[in-house]
Amino acid sequence: MLQDSYTVDLTVRPDEVDRNGLCTVRSLCNYFQYAAYLNADALDFGVDALTRSGRTWVLTRLYVDTRRPPRYGEKVKIETWPTGVDKLFALRDFRATDAAGEIVALGVSSWCVISLEARRIVRPADELARYSANPRSVDHELAKIEPLRKASPVIKNLDVRFRDIDVNRHVNNVAFIEWMCEALPFEVQSGNFCRELEINFMKEAFYGDTVLSFAAPIENGDVAFHHALRRKDEEDDAARAVTRWEKIV
Repeated sequence: MLQDSYTVDLTVRPDEVDRNGLCTVRSLCNYFQYAAYLNADALDFGVDALTRSGRTWVLTRLYVDTRRPPRYGEKVKIETWPTGVDKLFALRDFRATDAAGEIVALGVSSWCVISLEARRIVRPADELARYSANPRSVDHELAKIEPLRKASPVIKNLDVRFRDIDVNRHVNNVAFIEWMCEALPFEVQSGNFCRELEINFMKEAFYGDTVLSFAAPIENGDVAFHHALRRKDEEDDAARAVTRWEKIV
């Protein structure tokens, strides 16, 4: 039985779908983030509570397994719950179901608490460890994604817009996900949906930055890509990801 889980009911809006009327991976991750915000707030360790003490939450790693993307106008139920602590990182899982109760997507994530002034990681609250008894939504261990070492056939320059900035005054994580997808060929995004996404967030980006988005195909028989985001004129990656795409039927 889940301890202190939270559920929110949503309807897929027209601005959250692609040209095929399917919920985008960015929108799905936004649903997860929204549910996480509400759950943490209800348990009194949300963004507002942390901000009062000069701290905030930052997403560090995320894995999303999409069984089928919900369609425009479809009602979805997003459930989330904390799943304990791994060293300096708090863990949280997600489940999205349709009106019939069938799973449409699952997710696992890790978060850190940072000092707003120093922008450094601080230890999360000790009481979060009690949620380690909660079951995981999917058996997947969040891992470090290696740098993209081979030449990328696609590189896009993307300027950080005001709309990309969140309450932490840096680029929101879903904007990073959108930018990674922007570097993919049109035919990949137009004929497929993102079946799996795994992403590591490593550095912040801010208003006025230019971000380079790199994407290189992974030759394993699937439609899969290795991604990297990097602030212009910097050598270190701001984020890395692996995506796998499945044909729309």
